[in-house]
Amino acid sequence: MGYTQKVKASGKRSHHTEYVRVRIEVLPPEAAPYLPEPYTNLKNLTKKVLTDHEAAGWTTKFLGYIAKAREELANANTPLNKTMRAYPNLRKLEEVSDLAAEFGGTTDMFDTRPEPKAGAAKPAPIVPFATMIPKWATLKGKGKKAVQDMTTKCAAFTAWLEHDNMAEVTFEDGREWRDEMIQDGDLSTQSVSNYLKAVKALFSHAFEEGHIKDADGKVRTDDPMARIKYDPGDGKKRADFTMPERRSTLLKARDASPEIKWLTWLSAFQLTRTSEVADIHTRDFFIEDGVWAMQIAIKNRSKDQGIKTEQSHRKMALHSAVLDEGFIDFLQAAGDGPLFSTLALDSNGKRAGQASNLTSTWLRDVVGIKDPDKPFYSLRHSGITDLRIARTPNGEIAVKPDIERYLTAHGKRDEHGRYGEYPVSELKAAIEWVRNPIK
Repeated sequence: MGYTQKVKASGKRSHHTEYVRVRIEVLPPEAAPYLPEPYTNLKNLTKKVLTDHEAAGWTTKFLGYIAKAREELANANTPLNKTMRAYPNLRKLEEVSDLAAEFGGTTDMFDTRPEPKAGAAKPAPIVPFATMIPKWATLKGKGKKAVQDMTTKCAAFTAWLEHDNMAEVTFEDGREWRDEMIQDGDLSTQSVSNYLKAVKALFSHAFEEGHIKDADGKVRTDDPMARIKYDPGDGKKRADFTMPERRSTLLKARDASPEIKWLTWLSAFQLTRTSEVADIHTRDFFIEDGVWAMQIAIKNRSKDQGIKTEQSHRKMALHSAVLDEGFIDFLQAAGDGPLFSTLALDSNGKRAGQASNLTSTWLRDVVGIKDPDKPFYSLRHSGITDLRIARTPNGEIAVKPDIERYLTAHGKRDEHGRYGEYPVSELKAAIEWVRNPIK
Protein backbone atom coordinates (compact mmCIF):
# COMPACT_ATOMS: atom_id res chain seq x y z
CA MET A 1 0.00 0.00 0.00
CA GLY A 2 1.16 3.56 -0.58
CA TYR A 3 -0.04 7.09 -0.14
CA THR A 4 0.98 10.73 -0.05
CA GLN A 5 -0.32 12.88 2.75
CA LYS A 6 -0.20 16.64 3.40
CA VAL A 7 1.02 17.27 6.95
CA LYS A 8 0.95 20.49 8.95
CA ALA A 9 4.30 21.08 10.65
CA SER A 10 4.38 22.35 14.22
CA GLY A 11 7.05 23.75 16.49
CA LYS A 12 9.18 26.86 16.47
CA ARG A 13 11.96 25.24 14.44
CA SER A 14 9.75 24.41 11.46
CA HIS A 15 10.82 26.27 8.31
CA HIS A 16 7.67 25.25 6.41
CA THR A 17 4.16 25.14 7.72
CA GLU A 18 3.14 22.27 5.45
CA TYR A 19 4.87 19.36 3.77
CA VAL A 20 4.01 16.16 1.90
CA ARG A 21 4.78 12.71 3.31
CA VAL A 22 5.29 9.77 0.97
CA ARG A 23 4.69 6.35 2.56
CA ILE A 24 5.00 3.00 0.76
CA GLU A 25 4.51 -0.36 2.48
CA VAL A 26 7.00 -3.02 1.39
CA LEU A 27 5.13 -5.88 -0.30
CA PRO A 28 5.86 -8.67 0.52
CA PRO A 29 7.46 -7.95 3.94
CA GLU A 30 10.03 -10.73 3.32
CA ALA A 31 11.57 -8.48 0.66
CA ALA A 32 12.63 -5.91 3.28
CA PRO A 33 16.12 -7.44 3.81
CA TYR A 34 16.85 -6.97 0.09
CA LEU A 35 16.12 -3.23 0.01
CA PRO A 36 19.15 -0.98 -0.64
CA GLU A 37 20.75 1.02 2.14
CA PRO A 38 19.56 2.99 4.09
CA TYR A 39 16.18 1.24 3.70
CA THR A 40 17.32 -2.36 4.34
CA ASN A 41 14.93 -4.26 6.64
CA LEU A 42 12.42 -1.40 6.80
CA LYS A 43 8.78 -2.44 6.47
CA ASN A 44 7.70 1.04 5.32
CA LEU A 45 9.54 3.53 3.12
CA THR A 46 8.79 7.15 4.02
CA LYS A 47 10.06 10.51 2.82
CA LYS A 48 9.18 14.06 3.78
CA VAL A 49 9.09 16.40 0.77
CA LEU A 50 7.79 19.89 0.09
CA THR A 51 5.95 19.53 -3.23
CA ASP A 52 3.68 17.06 -5.01
CA HIS A 53 6.28 16.84 -7.79
CA GLU A 54 8.94 15.65 -5.32
CA ALA A 55 6.40 13.21 -3.87
CA ALA A 56 5.80 11.71 -7.31
CA GLY A 57 9.54 11.29 -7.85
CA TRP A 58 10.09 9.55 -4.52
CA THR A 59 7.06 7.33 -5.10
CA THR A 60 8.68 6.10 -8.32
CA LYS A 61 12.02 5.53 -6.55
CA PHE A 62 10.45 3.59 -3.69
CA LEU A 63 8.41 1.40 -6.02
CA GLY A 64 11.57 0.72 -8.02
CA TYR A 65 13.45 -0.30 -4.86
CA ILE A 66 10.61 -2.64 -3.89
CA ALA A 67 10.42 -4.22 -7.37
CA LYS A 68 14.17 -4.91 -7.29
CA ALA A 69 13.93 -6.35 -3.75
CA ARG A 70 11.08 -8.64 -4.82
CA GLU A 71 13.19 -9.86 -7.75
CA GLU A 72 16.13 -10.62 -5.45
CA LEU A 73 13.80 -12.35 -3.00
CA ALA A 74 12.57 -14.61 -5.80
CA ASN A 75 16.16 -15.72 -6.43
CA ALA A 76 17.15 -15.92 -2.77
CA ASN A 77 16.67 -19.67 -2.35
CA THR A 78 18.79 -20.90 -5.25
CA PRO A 79 21.64 -23.26 -4.28
CA LEU A 80 24.21 -20.63 -5.22
CA ASN A 81 22.65 -17.96 -3.03
CA LYS A 82 22.43 -20.38 -0.09
CA THR A 83 26.13 -21.18 -0.52
CA MET A 84 27.10 -17.52 -0.88
CA ARG A 85 25.36 -16.72 2.41
CA ALA A 86 27.13 -19.64 4.10
CA TYR A 87 30.50 -18.59 2.66
CA PRO A 88 30.47 -14.75 2.62
CA ASN A 89 34.01 -14.53 1.23
CA LEU A 90 33.15 -16.66 -1.80
CA ARG A 91 33.29 -14.32 -4.79
CA LYS A 92 35.23 -15.76 -7.74
CA LEU A 93 34.26 -18.48 -10.18
CA GLU A 94 37.41 -20.49 -9.41
CA GLU A 95 36.47 -20.49 -5.73
CA VAL A 96 33.06 -21.88 -6.70
CA SER A 97 34.84 -24.59 -8.72
CA ASP A 98 37.15 -25.39 -5.79
CA LEU A 99 34.20 -25.69 -3.45
CA ALA A 100 32.38 -27.94 -5.92
CA ALA A 101 35.44 -30.21 -6.16
CA GLU A 102 35.68 -30.36 -2.37
CA PHE A 103 32.12 -31.63 -2.23
CA GLY A 104 32.82 -34.10 -5.05
CA GLY A 105 30.64 -32.36 -7.58
CA THR A 106 30.78 -29.75 -10.39
CA THR A 107 29.70 -26.16 -10.75
CA ASP A 108 26.34 -27.47 -12.01
CA MET A 109 25.42 -28.00 -8.38
CA PHE A 110 25.32 -24.20 -8.07
CA ASP A 111 22.51 -23.76 -10.58
CA THR A 112 21.42 -20.12 -10.26
CA ARG A 113 17.87 -20.73 -11.43
CA PRO A 114 15.15 -20.67 -8.75
CA GLU A 115 13.58 -24.01 -7.97
CA PRO A 116 10.07 -23.81 -9.48
CA LYS A 117 7.14 -24.83 -7.37
CA ALA A 118 5.16 -27.78 -8.66
CA GLY A 119 2.66 -26.56 -11.24
CA ALA A 120 3.71 -22.93 -10.83
CA ALA A 121 4.04 -20.78 -13.95
CA LYS A 122 7.39 -19.15 -14.64
CA PRO A 123 7.20 -15.41 -13.81
CA ALA A 124 7.57 -12.87 -16.61
CA PRO A 125 10.50 -10.43 -16.48
CA ILE A 126 9.91 -7.32 -14.38
CA VAL A 127 9.98 -4.07 -16.39
CA PRO A 128 10.02 -1.01 -14.08
CA PHE A 129 8.65 2.28 -15.42
CA ALA A 130 11.79 3.99 -14.14
CA THR A 131 14.03 1.94 -16.44
CA MET A 132 11.83 2.46 -19.49
CA ILE A 133 11.64 6.27 -19.31
CA PRO A 134 15.35 6.84 -20.18
CA LYS A 135 15.04 4.44 -23.14
CA TRP A 136 11.99 6.35 -24.40
CA ALA A 137 13.70 9.72 -23.90
CA THR A 138 16.85 8.63 -25.76
CA LEU A 139 15.00 7.26 -28.77
CA LYS A 140 12.61 10.21 -29.00
CA GLY A 141 15.27 12.84 -28.32
CA LYS A 142 13.47 14.19 -25.25
CA GLY A 143 15.04 16.73 -22.89
CA LYS A 144 14.95 17.11 -19.11
CA LYS A 145 11.50 18.73 -19.02
CA ALA A 146 9.90 15.92 -21.03
CA VAL A 147 11.58 13.30 -18.82
CA GLN A 148 10.41 15.12 -15.70
CA ASP A 149 6.82 15.31 -17.00
CA MET A 150 6.84 11.63 -17.96
CA THR A 151 8.29 10.64 -14.56
CA THR A 152 5.63 12.64 -12.69
CA LYS A 153 2.73 11.17 -14.64
CA CYS A 154 4.02 7.59 -14.48
CA ALA A 155 4.62 8.01 -10.75
CA ALA A 156 0.93 8.85 -10.33
CA PHE A 157 0.03 5.68 -12.22
CA THR A 158 2.43 3.44 -10.28
CA ALA A 159 1.18 4.87 -6.97
CA TRP A 160 -2.36 3.97 -8.05
CA LEU A 161 -1.25 0.50 -9.24
CA GLU A 162 0.77 -0.11 -6.04
CA HIS A 163 3.51 -1.75 -8.11
CA ASP A 164 6.15 -0.68 -10.62
CA ASN A 165 6.03 -3.37 -13.29
CA MET A 166 4.84 -2.46 -16.78
CA ALA A 167 4.61 -6.16 -17.66
CA GLU A 168 1.86 -6.67 -15.06
CA VAL A 169 -0.37 -3.82 -16.25
CA THR A 170 -3.67 -4.87 -17.82
CA PHE A 171 -6.26 -3.12 -19.95
CA GLU A 172 -8.55 -3.15 -16.92
CA ASP A 173 -5.88 -1.27 -14.90
CA GLY A 174 -5.72 1.49 -17.49
CA ARG A 175 -9.50 1.72 -17.80
CA GLU A 176 -10.08 1.87 -14.04
CA TRP A 177 -7.30 4.45 -13.54
CA ARG A 178 -8.86 6.65 -16.22
CA ASP A 179 -12.33 6.31 -14.73
CA GLU A 180 -11.09 7.06 -11.21
CA MET A 181 -9.29 10.22 -12.34
CA ILE A 182 -12.48 11.40 -14.01
CA GLN A 183 -14.70 10.56 -11.05
CA ASP A 184 -12.38 12.10 -8.43
CA GLY A 185 -12.59 15.47 -10.15
CA ASP A 186 -9.19 16.58 -8.80
CA LEU A 187 -7.82 17.01 -12.33
CA SER A 188 -9.19 19.04 -15.23
CA THR A 189 -10.33 17.14 -18.30
CA GLN A 190 -7.21 18.30 -20.12
CA SER A 191 -4.98 17.13 -17.27
CA VAL A 192 -6.61 13.68 -17.32
CA SER A 193 -5.94 13.57 -21.04
CA ASN A 194 -2.30 14.61 -20.53
CA TYR A 195 -1.70 11.91 -17.91
CA LEU A 196 -3.17 9.24 -20.17
CA LYS A 197 -1.25 10.44 -23.23
CA ALA A 198 2.05 10.27 -21.37
CA VAL A 199 1.53 6.77 -19.98
CA LYS A 200 0.16 5.51 -23.31
CA ALA A 201 3.23 6.93 -25.09
CA LEU A 202 5.60 5.07 -22.76
CA PHE A 203 3.71 1.79 -23.22
CA SER A 204 3.60 2.28 -26.98
CA HIS A 205 7.39 2.72 -27.03
CA ALA A 206 7.97 -0.28 -24.76
CA PHE A 207 5.85 -2.63 -26.87
CA GLU A 208 6.98 -1.33 -30.26
CA GLU A 209 10.63 -1.73 -29.26
CA GLY A 210 10.12 -5.24 -27.87
CA HIS A 211 10.95 -4.44 -24.25
CA ILE A 212 7.97 -6.32 -22.80
CA LYS A 213 8.35 -10.11 -22.89
CA ASP A 214 6.47 -13.09 -21.51
CA ALA A 215 7.84 -15.76 -19.18
CA ASP A 216 9.36 -17.66 -22.13
CA GLY A 217 11.21 -14.60 -23.39
CA LYS A 218 8.86 -14.03 -26.31
CA VAL A 219 8.22 -10.41 -27.23
CA ARG A 220 4.67 -9.34 -26.41
CA THR A 221 2.55 -7.18 -28.72
CA ASP A 222 -0.60 -6.84 -26.60
CA ASP A 223 -0.16 -3.24 -25.41
CA PRO A 224 -2.81 -2.94 -22.65
CA MET A 225 -2.97 0.85 -22.88
CA ALA A 226 -3.55 1.01 -26.63
CA ARG A 227 -7.33 0.69 -26.29
CA ILE A 228 -7.67 3.26 -23.49
CA LYS A 229 -9.59 6.17 -25.01
CA TYR A 230 -10.52 9.56 -23.59
CA ASP A 231 -11.85 12.74 -25.19
CA PRO A 232 -11.39 15.83 -22.97
CA GLY A 233 -13.63 17.92 -25.23
CA ASP A 234 -12.81 21.47 -26.21
CA GLY A 235 -12.10 22.57 -22.65
CA LYS A 236 -11.93 26.22 -21.70
CA LYS A 237 -11.00 28.43 -24.63
CA ARG A 238 -8.93 31.60 -24.34
CA ALA A 239 -10.57 34.83 -25.42
CA ASP A 240 -9.05 37.30 -27.89
CA PHE A 241 -7.95 40.77 -26.81
CA THR A 242 -10.01 43.66 -28.10
CA MET A 243 -8.20 46.08 -30.40
CA PRO A 244 -7.91 48.69 -27.59
CA GLU A 245 -6.39 45.99 -25.33
CA ARG A 246 -3.92 44.99 -28.05
CA ARG A 247 -2.95 48.62 -28.59
CA SER A 248 -2.49 49.27 -24.87
CA THR A 249 -0.38 46.12 -24.46
CA LEU A 250 1.96 47.04 -27.30
CA LEU A 251 2.36 50.67 -26.19
CA LYS A 252 3.14 49.70 -22.59
CA ALA A 253 5.63 47.11 -23.86
CA ARG A 254 7.71 49.99 -25.23
CA ASP A 255 8.42 51.08 -21.66
CA ALA A 256 9.09 47.55 -20.36
CA SER A 257 12.38 45.64 -20.26
CA PRO A 258 13.75 44.50 -23.65
CA GLU A 259 12.78 40.89 -22.85
CA ILE A 260 9.14 41.77 -22.16
CA LYS A 261 8.96 44.20 -25.06
CA TRP A 262 10.15 41.79 -27.74
CA LEU A 263 8.39 38.74 -26.34
CA THR A 264 5.22 40.85 -26.58
CA TRP A 265 5.80 42.15 -30.09
CA LEU A 266 6.84 38.77 -31.48
CA SER A 267 3.83 37.09 -29.91
CA ALA A 268 1.49 39.76 -31.29
CA PHE A 269 2.79 39.87 -34.87
CA GLN A 270 4.71 36.61 -35.47
CA LEU A 271 2.07 34.56 -33.59
CA THR A 272 4.74 32.62 -31.70
CA ARG A 273 4.32 30.83 -28.39
CA THR A 274 6.41 32.23 -25.54
CA SER A 275 8.09 28.85 -25.12
CA GLU A 276 9.13 28.87 -28.79
CA VAL A 277 10.97 32.20 -28.74
CA ALA A 278 12.30 32.27 -25.16
CA ASP A 279 15.25 30.11 -26.28
CA ILE A 280 15.52 31.33 -29.87
CA HIS A 281 19.05 32.01 -31.15
CA THR A 282 20.17 35.09 -33.08
CA ARG A 283 21.20 32.73 -35.91
CA ASP A 284 17.52 31.87 -36.33
CA PHE A 285 16.99 35.27 -37.97
CA PHE A 286 18.16 35.79 -41.55
CA ILE A 287 17.49 37.51 -44.86
CA GLU A 288 16.03 35.39 -47.65
CA ASP A 289 15.15 36.79 -51.09
CA GLY A 290 15.58 40.27 -49.64
CA VAL A 291 13.10 39.62 -46.79
CA TRP A 292 13.94 39.42 -43.08
CA ALA A 293 12.72 36.09 -41.74
CA MET A 294 12.96 33.85 -38.68
CA GLN A 295 12.75 30.15 -38.02
CA ILE A 296 11.53 28.03 -35.12
CA ALA A 297 13.93 25.09 -35.23
CA ILE A 298 16.00 22.87 -32.96
CA LYS A 299 19.25 23.46 -34.86
CA ASN A 300 20.67 26.27 -32.72
CA ARG A 301 19.24 25.17 -29.37
CA SER A 302 20.58 22.92 -26.66
CA LYS A 303 19.37 19.33 -26.41
CA ASP A 304 17.06 20.34 -23.54
CA GLN A 305 15.38 23.18 -25.44
CA GLY A 306 13.00 21.15 -27.55
CA ILE A 307 10.21 22.32 -29.83
CA LYS A 308 6.60 21.55 -28.85
CA THR A 309 5.58 19.54 -31.92
CA GLU A 310 6.91 18.55 -35.33
CA GLN A 311 4.56 21.12 -36.88
CA SER A 312 6.14 23.82 -34.71
CA HIS A 313 9.30 23.71 -36.83
CA ARG A 314 8.61 26.47 -39.32
CA LYS A 315 9.86 29.58 -41.06
CA MET A 316 8.11 32.97 -41.19
CA ALA A 317 8.76 36.43 -42.55
CA LEU A 318 9.06 39.26 -40.03
CA HIS A 319 6.02 41.53 -39.85
CA SER A 320 6.58 45.16 -40.90
CA ALA A 321 5.43 46.33 -37.44
CA VAL A 322 8.26 44.35 -35.81
CA LEU A 323 10.81 45.78 -38.26
CA ASP A 324 9.53 49.37 -37.91
CA GLU A 325 9.76 49.08 -34.12
CA GLY A 326 13.54 48.54 -34.38
CA PHE A 327 13.83 44.81 -33.82
CA ILE A 328 16.85 44.40 -36.09
CA ASP A 329 18.85 46.82 -33.92
CA PHE A 330 18.01 44.70 -30.86
CA LEU A 331 18.89 41.53 -32.75
CA GLN A 332 22.28 42.77 -33.89
CA ALA A 333 23.14 44.14 -30.45
CA ALA A 334 22.50 40.69 -28.94
CA GLY A 335 25.50 39.25 -30.80
CA ASP A 336 25.99 35.57 -31.64
CA GLY A 337 24.01 33.67 -29.03
CA PRO A 338 20.56 33.31 -27.45
CA LEU A 339 18.36 36.31 -28.26
CA PHE A 340 17.13 36.54 -24.67
CA SER A 341 20.36 35.58 -22.91
CA THR A 342 19.42 37.60 -19.80
CA LEU A 343 16.55 35.23 -19.03
CA ALA A 344 17.55 32.61 -16.47
CA LEU A 345 17.70 28.93 -17.35
CA ASP A 346 15.53 26.71 -15.18
CA SER A 347 16.48 23.26 -13.89
CA ASN A 348 15.39 21.81 -17.25
CA GLY A 349 17.75 24.05 -19.22
CA LYS A 350 14.99 26.31 -20.59
CA ARG A 351 14.18 30.03 -20.38
CA ALA A 352 10.45 29.59 -21.01
CA GLY A 353 9.59 29.48 -17.30
CA GLN A 354 10.96 32.90 -16.49
CA ALA A 355 9.68 34.31 -19.78
CA SER A 356 6.13 33.17 -19.00
CA ASN A 357 6.27 34.44 -15.42
CA LEU A 358 7.58 37.83 -16.49
CA THR A 359 5.04 38.43 -19.24
CA SER A 360 2.08 37.09 -17.26
CA THR A 361 2.84 39.22 -14.18
CA TRP A 362 3.50 42.27 -16.34
CA LEU A 363 0.21 41.83 -18.26
CA ARG A 364 -1.82 41.72 -15.03
CA ASP A 365 0.05 44.28 -12.92
CA VAL A 366 1.24 46.82 -15.51
CA VAL A 367 -1.07 46.57 -18.51
CA GLY A 368 -4.00 45.92 -16.18
CA ILE A 369 -5.70 43.11 -18.12
CA LYS A 370 -6.93 40.85 -15.32
CA ASP A 371 -9.61 38.80 -17.11
CA PRO A 372 -8.62 35.15 -16.40
CA ASP A 373 -9.86 34.20 -19.89
CA LYS A 374 -7.32 36.60 -21.42
CA PRO A 375 -3.77 35.49 -20.57
CA PHE A 376 -0.65 36.72 -22.38
CA TYR A 377 -1.23 33.88 -24.86
CA SER A 378 -4.30 35.79 -26.11
CA LEU A 379 -2.00 38.03 -28.14
CA ARG A 380 -1.21 35.04 -30.36
CA HIS A 381 -4.90 34.06 -30.49
CA SER A 382 -5.89 37.56 -31.57
CA GLY A 383 -3.41 37.54 -34.44
CA ILE A 384 -4.58 34.11 -35.58
CA THR A 385 -8.13 35.47 -35.71
CA ASP A 386 -6.87 38.26 -37.99
CA LEU A 387 -5.52 35.69 -40.46
CA ARG A 388 -8.77 33.74 -40.45
CA ILE A 389 -11.04 36.72 -41.09
CA ALA A 390 -8.74 38.50 -43.57
CA ARG A 391 -10.46 39.23 -46.90
CA THR A 392 -9.24 40.82 -50.12
CA PRO A 393 -11.08 43.88 -51.50
CA ASN A 394 -13.23 41.57 -53.65
CA GLY A 395 -14.23 39.48 -50.64
CA GLU A 396 -12.02 36.43 -51.21
CA ILE A 397 -10.11 34.69 -48.39
CA ALA A 398 -6.78 36.51 -48.12
CA VAL A 399 -4.73 33.82 -46.34
CA LYS A 400 -4.97 30.25 -47.57
CA PRO A 401 -5.91 27.80 -44.77
CA ASP A 402 -2.78 25.70 -45.29
CA ILE A 403 -0.53 28.76 -44.92
CA GLU A 404 -2.43 29.89 -41.82
CA ARG A 405 -1.95 26.45 -40.27
CA TYR A 406 1.73 26.48 -41.21
CA LEU A 407 2.39 29.91 -39.69
CA THR A 408 0.57 29.06 -36.47
CA ALA A 409 1.97 25.51 -36.16
CA HIS A 410 -1.47 23.95 -36.09
CA GLY A 411 -0.59 21.04 -38.34
CA LYS A 412 -1.64 20.10 -41.85
CA ARG A 413 -5.13 19.08 -42.89
CA ASP A 414 -4.23 16.64 -45.64
CA GLU A 415 -1.35 14.87 -47.36
CA HIS A 416 -1.08 17.64 -49.95
CA GLY A 417 0.20 20.04 -47.28
CA ARG A 418 3.20 17.81 -46.60
CA TYR A 419 4.81 18.48 -49.99
CA GLY A 420 6.78 21.48 -51.18
CA GLU A 421 7.84 24.62 -49.32
CA TYR A 422 6.31 28.05 -48.95
CA PRO A 423 8.33 30.90 -50.54
CA VAL A 424 9.23 33.59 -48.02
CA SER A 425 7.42 36.14 -50.23
CA GLU A 426 4.20 34.14 -49.75
CA LEU A 427 4.77 34.02 -45.99
CA LYS A 428 5.46 37.76 -45.93
CA ALA A 429 2.21 38.54 -47.72
CA ALA A 430 0.29 36.32 -45.30
CA ILE A 431 1.77 37.61 -42.02
CA GLU A 432 1.09 41.21 -42.99
CA TRP A 433 -2.65 40.50 -42.57
CA VAL A 434 -2.11 40.52 -38.81
CA ARG A 435 -3.48 43.96 -37.94
CA ASN A 436 -1.35 46.63 -36.31
CA PRO A 437 -3.56 48.27 -33.63
CA ILE A 438 -1.10 51.15 -33.19
CA LYS A 439 -1.75 52.23 -36.77
